[in-house]
Amino acid sequence: MGFIQLNEDFIFIEPLNDTMAITGHPHRVYRQKRSVEEKATEKSALHSHYCGIISDLYIGHHGEKMLESFCKWQHEEFGKKNDIHLEMSTSWGEDLTSVDAAVLITRKDFCVHKDEPCDTVGIAYLNGMCSEKRKCIIAEDNGLNLAFTIAHEMGHKLGSEARDCNGPRKQYRICENPPCPAGLPGFRDWQCQAYSVRTSYPKHVLQWQAVLDEEKPCALFCSPVGKEQPILLSEKVMDGTACGYQGLDICANGRCQKVGCDGLLGSLAREDHCGVCNGNGKSCKIIKGDFNHTRGAGYVEVLVIPAGARRIKVVEEKPAHSYLALRDSGKQSINSDWKIEHSGAFNLAGTTVHYVRRGLWEKISAKGPTTTPLHLLV
Repeated sequence: MGFIQLNEDFIFIEPLNDTMAITGHPHRVYRQKRSVEEKATEKSALHSHYCGIISDLYIGHHGEKMLESFCKWQHEEFGKKNDIHLEMSTSWGEDLTSVDAAVLITRKDFCVHKDEPCDTVGIAYLNGMCSEKRKCIIAEDNGLNLAFTIAHEMGHKLGSEARDCNGPRKQYRICENPPCPAGLPGFRDWQCQAYSVRTSYPKHVLQWQAVLDEEKPCALFCSPVGKEQPILLSEKVMDGTACGYQGLDICANGRCQKVGCDGLLGSLAREDHCGVCNGNGKSCKIIKGDFNHTRGAGYVEVLVIPAGARRIKVVEEKPAHSYLALRDSGKQSINSDWKIEHSGAFNLAGTTVHYVRRGLWEKISAKGPTTTPLHLLV
């Protein structure tokens, strides 16, 4: 329903209900001449007021000024009861004075704080929904996005503030980093073992162990204990899982996140080869070497790794029919006494040693520092 002013006449339009036999959208139209209005009626004066008030609105490029003008108008129209509203209430069956929000849709390109066009498409008062004088929205009619603009500004009216940055929606922090108790499975191994308990795939598998895939460090690859058959069980390991056997980087939401030696997520602080945070690498000596041997029987000692060693890495350049072995000064060892181990983590010389065997190819690594010498054998 509405009013249209044509020259000196007012046209009142009202939609008809229950007209199923008639196609289209029929309306009832009333015509009221100016001469009738002047004959005395308070209601016609209200008609004139209702139609003429639109011209009092400021419609321009200055968005803040336009919002203030529209809020004032909607308060005068819908914040006060008058005869015309009561009549409209009777026709529609609802009270138009009890609006929750007033929206002005315009094709005027406006800006918030200046009288010139810009990229602003909507403006509203924050927490304005509960205020009779501030429950208003200005939205630019730019096509299908208009609905999203109105919904967005409606959120501001309800008290939702905009994000104060353009960074990621999720931010991660390291709350605590206690050392894992000795003798217990690593966090990645624990996830594989928990998967074994949760599922029955495949049914004959009783236990799983973790296998690190260097190309997908934050995916959970597990293999049946005693076999080298990695299977992808999950695209994402649990948040906080280390990206590798060495280093501090951890997985969060399936992605490897950098962790500085200062314990801060996203920090660029790094340990040098000597284990000094942000050090220059001059407080220790790097030892590298190659070892070649011919076929023979028994164990051959390659070298003795001294106590205090860090970032230990022993890698076979290509698969070989021999096996790498490691032994500390106590009773702990890997592949000694003619016993070949499966891939896993072992505690030797006060540090965790990671042993990887894939077919005939092997690798041994440890972060250190070692507390006693380590004997490397082949």
